[in-house]
Amino acid sequence: MTFLKAVIPLVLAGAAWLTGQTPWPSPIHAKSTSGSSQSGQAPVAKSGETYTAKVIKVADGDTLTVQDKDGRKHKIRMHGIDAPETKQAHGVASADWMSARVLGTDVTIEVNDTDRYQREVAKVWGTPSDCQEQSCAYTLDINLEAIKAGQVWWYKDYAKTQAPQDRKLYELAEQEARQARIGLWQGSKPTPPWEWRAEQRKMQSN
Repeated sequence: MTFLKAVIPLVLAGAAWLTGQTPWPSPIHAKSTSGSSQSGQAPVAKSGETYTAKVIKVADGDTLTVQDKDGRKHKIRMHGIDAPETKQAHGVASADWMSARVLGTDVTIEVNDTDRYQREVAKVWGTPSDCQEQSCAYTLDINLEAIKAGQVWWYKDYAKTQAPQDRKLYELAEQEARQARIGLWQGSKPTPPWEWRAEQRKMQSN
């Protein structure tokens, strides 16, 4: 009798699905949802969303992992900048600079888009070191600060995805960093990371 009670609802549900009365849950979707919950990985935030989180990992000069107030993790690809890869000249230094600036701190994430790796492409807002009041919290554009410090390139190939004001600020910041020869601009002829990656792909395909 107990067996019949367990089986009958399943038979009825299957019959309803066959007649189009109710959707049948996707096993793939169910597995994915379960895996996301176990890993603590958050659903990717949508364009225009903002939230506050703590930086828990710095992969390189433009890629972070943050943990939101619900304990869920988000992978962040910082918008409008491109850091030297870790195997490039100044790559480790760029990552170290970013770690010193944001690792372990609370930031506001302003999402612009999602990339092909399901990372949130975002502007990261930090708090100025001399901030003593709530009104100045999360008012420092870390992406822009990295350019000013000569730690990253302005990613001009994606300039159209930026607000006009940001395009001007980021371009000017790179020009000034170049002229001052700070950070990666101390090198005689630094290679843009997008060119370096293209060359690596070319070498691997040969």
